[in-house]
Amino acid sequence: MPPPTTTTIPPDAVVIAAVGDVGSWDQSQETLETLDGTDVLFVTGDLSYGGDDPEEVWCDWVKGIVGDDYPVEVIGGNHETGSGDSGFIRNHAACLPDKLGAVGDYGVQYYVDLGPITVIAISPDLKIDGYQYDYEVGSDEREWLETEVFAAQVRGDWVMIAMHKLCITAGGKSCQIGEELSNWMIANADVLLSGHEHTYLRTHPLLCVVADDFDESCVGETGAIWVINGSGGRNWKVSALDAEWEYFAAAMGNGRFAEWGYGTSQFIVTDDMIIGSYVCGGDCTYTDSYTITR
Repeated sequence: MPPPTTTTIPPDAVVIAAVGDVGSWDQSQETLETLDGTDVLFVTGDLSYGGDDPEEVWCDWVKGIVGDDYPVEVIGGNHETGSGDSGFIRNHAACLPDKLGAVGDYGVQYYVDLGPITVIAISPDLKIDGYQYDYEVGSDEREWLETEVFAAQVRGDWVMIAMHKLCITAGGKSCQIGEELSNWMIANADVLLSGHEHTYLRTHPLLCVVADDFDESCVGETGAIWVINGSGGRNWKVSALDAEWEYFAAAMGNGRFAEWGYGTSQFIVTDDMIIGSYVCGGDCTYTDSYTITR
């Protein structure tokens, strides 16, 4: 298994891996075999694609690769709302329980304080247990999000917000979580994580987003980085003709993109910097790396 990057990992760093849309195919195993040197994996939705198999089958398969003690922190996606045949996030959360002291509703809306960084997991545009999570201004879930983001900032932590769905993309999805929430998170977080698109995309530093269009004033020298990684086990589709293409500094996909592969996003985090990378499994050739500093 490859290390997260060739960069020497400082002794006080935490190393986070993240990916969505995993399943349990051969390529899914290649993805999970990229975790050497990491401290935790956040799976950002669309977990097992389990069909008629119970969620426990997928959980046991994952643990057979990463080990029983390795922390796999789950976040629900549209395939885990319980309305289809791919399982229910409550069951996934039960068979891959929190190992890091998550606070909140684990699997749906929670945070984990990892020292230099707080990872906050949310479920925008998902209906779970009959409740629609939209994070509109004034809603209970928005107040919770604002409270935990501001608390992390007071602690001096980096803020990473992880979810399944997204707003901008160079794939086929629309802005499902809304511009207002997206722009609030961009203004108040350092890194945003999504799955959902079966590809890997990383933005330039963002000051804002405009859905279905590119606004050059939204890209700055500094700002939040939005990482979209749903390359855990599914195929890819990106287009350089997409209206939002220019928001992105890195893109992986099929067709004219010759270098691609299944893998995880990884982040070496210290008090002063985040070193981000894309780490391929198997015979993958695609790479990406970048650094965020305070």
